[in-house]
Amino acid sequence: AAVAAVGFGAVLTFVAEGSEHSVIMTLLSMRVVNVVVASAPLATVPRGVPGPRRDDLPTLLVTGSTHAGANGLFALATQTSLVSVSSVLASLYPAVTALLAWRFHHESLRRVQVVGVVATLAGVALIAAG
Repeated sequence: AAVAAVGFGAVLTFVAEGSEHSVIMTLLSMRVVNVVVASAPLATVPRGVPGPRRDDLPTLLVTGSTHAGANGLFALATQTSLVSVSSVLASLYPAVTALLAWRFHHESLRRVQVVGVVATLAGVALIAAG
């Protein structure tokens, strides 16, 4: 969890810094780094392991597009508001993911997850209230 927190914090910081110069080049650089970093382990995967099927491509395109769009919107938000507020709002996606999994996939949420989601949303409300 600590490594993930440092990684997400670094990405949010780099996007905020890079977007001061060029949002497009920041996003393009992120995609290139993602491809290079993801390609290294994939190159070591045995040939018998199946890759994505043709049926998976629309889902992968939507996922990649919405991810890039979210990063672009975050980059724009950091230019027009406080990076601290933008970062807090951008970090809400795990709570949203948990709620969507509960709502659409009928996954059960543990008490600690419910408390975490409620605390997160209450924190955002407090930030918004000033």
